[in-house]
Amino acid sequence: MNAPSIDILTPQDALFMADSLLADARCSEDAYLQLQLCSLVDRVFLRVGRGLMDQLRSSTSAEDQEIIHRVDDIYAERDDVLALLGALALSCQSTDGKNAKASQQCLASLNSALLRLKSQVLGEQDLGLYVPLMAKARLQARDEALFSLMDKAPEFLESDGQVMLLLGDSGAGKTTFNHQLELQLWRSYKVDMPIPLYINLPTIDEPEHDIVAKQLHRHNLSADQIRELRNRHRFTLICDGYDECQQLPNLYLSNQLNMPGQWRAKVFISCRSEYIGSDYRGRFQPPVSDTLQPAVSLFQEAVIAPFSTDQILLYIDQYVISSSNPQGTPQEYVDKLNGIPGLMELVQNPFLLTLALESLPKVVGNNEQDLDKAQISRVTLYDKFIEQWLEIGKQRLQESPLTPQEHTLFYRLLDDGVYEQR
Repeated sequence: MNAPSIDILTPQDALFMADSLLADARCSEDAYLQLQLCSLVDRVFLRVGRGLMDQLRSSTSAEDQEIIHRVDDIYAERDDVLALLGALALSCQSTDGKNAKASQQCLASLNSALLRLKSQVLGEQDLGLYVPLMAKARLQARDEALFSLMDKAPEFLESDGQVMLLLGDSGAGKTTFNHQLELQLWRSYKVDMPIPLYINLPTIDEPEHDIVAKQLHRHNLSADQIRELRNRHRFTLICDGYDECQQLPNLYLSNQLNMPGQWRAKVFISCRSEYIGSDYRGRFQPPVSDTLQPAVSLFQEAVIAPFSTDQILLYIDQYVISSSNPQGTPQEYVDKLNGIPGLMELVQNPFLLTLALESLPKVVGNNEQDLDKAQISRVTLYDKFIEQWLEIGKQRLQESPLTPQEHTLFYRLLDDGVYEQR
């Protein structure tokens, strides 16, 4: 069966063909074939797209707007492939003969792996509910001196700083923010920019050594590809869950980041506020290269602030929209939260707010509550909090690496019904 002529493709057929061509380009380790496939993408859109894009851009149809967004995405992916091919050509200019061919094959394989990694992250865009977080510069800073945490990230990356510590209470949204940051960095990624790499610290065996290589290995990169990345690329490491690991040292120092011949990287690292003591900065500050003493100027921190009323309202809106079976309108949820004294002050982070929204319909119902019954509902709601908190704690312990003694103790607690006593 012959392939359809490019001249008679519909916009939907063109999108499908371009998607297929780019998928082949991402997976190929042959630079010449990658270039040919990108050329075919251009031919598809040149033939189909003359005059069509202008017509679609003036349309208010949701289907037409979706086509425009997909075309823009495809061109961005095509630009990524061509940019990586350009870097490949430059890197091979000073090499000749057999070495040039071997280098070209290795780099083409590496570029293909990077494109697959970017495509994987961008394909996992359903990260759940997210409201932009506010933060302050340190634990002792005034609560009124707040800034946008997502806006702070690029400022840090453009500064001389090497480590940014992200502190927040349990359930404050640290992990969700870290995934959002990774997503934003990949969306804006170009070939000469640092590579974003999210690392869930509790899942890495001995993260105090070779943390970058271990995470890249989890993404199925080969030893040769990992070596090339260390030699040629810079990274933005997003290290999540420091507090969930067992007495980690200073990861920046133990991994020898930015030392000669080692990984070049800036680091975001998140940790629960209640985990650290008063003298915590030494566990995170990078050293000065000559003296190996902590360098205050290379270290920044941000402490996630409790939700404001506006953030709570925005989160409730998103919760109702995303729920498959909402138990009321956003305003009805707000009325129930306000109807129980002190509850709005309790639910000032994403975790507690989600628990409240899930529990409220069960403990309040749809009828007006008198004051006494509201008080009972609040106690019941607190019990729901504790039940779910214990369940989440149990899941974290099950997923965390435990010593044989800790493993035995944990399952003894399960056998004793500790998590069923509430």
